[in-house]
Amino acid sequence: STAMERFLRHGRHHLVQVKHVVNPLKGTGLVRPPSATITFKHKPAGVDTKRCVKKTIFFIRHGQSESNVAREANVPDVNTHPRFIDAKLTSLGCQQAAALQELVHNWNVHVIFTSPLTRAIQTTCHAFHNTSVPIRADPLITEYYSELAECTGRERHHIEKEPALLSLRRFPDVCLNNVTPMWWSITDDVNRPARFLDQVRSLPEERLCVVSHYGTINCFTLHDPTNADLSSHNFAYPHLRNCDALETTWLLEVD
Repeated sequence: STAMERFLRHGRHHLVQVKHVVNPLKGTGLVRPPSATITFKHKPAGVDTKRCVKKTIFFIRHGQSESNVAREANVPDVNTHPRFIDAKLTSLGCQQAAALQELVHNWNVHVIFTSPLTRAIQTTCHAFHNTSVPIRADPLITEYYSELAECTGRERHHIEKEPALLSLRRFPDVCLNNVTPMWWSITDDVNRPARFLDQVRSLPEERLCVVSHYGTINCFTLHDPTNADLSSHNFAYPHLRNCDALETTWLLEVD
């Protein structure tokens, strides 16, 4: 099938446009303009658009994490060592997230959803530092790969006391009401994107941001993260690097 035909059809959720936005900060001193975008469009067949609500969702992959660095360095126990549980951002990862501030200001989103993993919350707080947009942590957009230490979550009381989060201006605004005990137990539920879109359909907000992870964002675009060949970036859009973004347009069918 073509790249367009591989786009997501989670039942009554139709992805009709994707724009890949490159993070303005790459590496050290290498700047690429936010205008570096690639757009794909798809018109779903047989969909009554009059019975759909249109939503714009901006997806952001989190900034560079300690586990990303360890994996690139071939650290042998990166997948299992307790020090990588709920891995935090590196200093570069914080810079990548902060580099999004001007870009996200122009998105005019009405609500932000973040994965409850620390690196995603950090990314959210850095990127939206200068805004007052509501932020909600939602386990439905956490990462897959439950066997990896970095994808193992922590209980709410640990998140609330995390020094790397307490120093961030927007962290007190993050709603953690959905961060229930053992929330990460749903990690490998491949139906999470559809369940999340069901929630989005009923929201009054039309423009949303989702700060999430490599595998989860892939799953939203119909790439099964449990079978992903991470060495082959054969996706319908370019490979999402840390703090890259996707601007997506959805038609969500209503009853």
